[in-house]
Amino acid sequence: MLMEIAVGVIIVIGILGFIGYSYMIKQQSDEVRKLYEDFKKTYGKEYQIGFGLCKGTVFNKEYIVILAADKEKKVVDAVTAEGSGMEWTHGTASEYIGMDIAKYKKEQEEKKKRQTLYQKSEPEVSPKEKAFITAVRNL
Repeated sequence: MLMEIAVGVIIVIGILGFIGYSYMIKQQSDEVRKLYEDFKKTYGKEYQIGFGLCKGTVFNKEYIVILAADKEKKVVDAVTAEGSGMEWTHGTASEYIGMDIAKYKKEQEEKKKRQTLYQKSEPEVSPKEKAFITAVRNL
C-alpha cells in the first residue's frame, strides 16, 4: 500500500516536471520566434536574413545571432540573444555591423585549407561564435 502511494507520488511529480519543462521550452521558442519575426519584418524585403543558433549545455548559455546583409554581403544590422530557460537578453551586436560576409567566408575557407593533416579536430570556438558561423552560412 505504501509502495503504491510512493510510486503514485513519483509519477505525479514527474508529470508536473515534464509540464513545467514543456512550458519553459514553449516560452523560449515564442521569444525567439518573435525576435526573428520583428527582424524579418524590418529587413526581410530588401535584405538577406541569416539566423544562427547554438544550443547551450549545462555550463553554457544558448546563443542566437540574426544578421541582415545587403546585396554586397555587408552586414547592415545584427541582433544577438543569449539565455537559458526563461531568462533571455537580447540587443544589437555592433561588432558584426559593417562586416563583409563574403570576405569572412573566404577567410574561413582559407583557414580550413591551412590546417595540417595532423589537426583532425577543429579548434574550440565559443557558443556565440558557433551561432555567428551558422548565421553566416544561411546568408
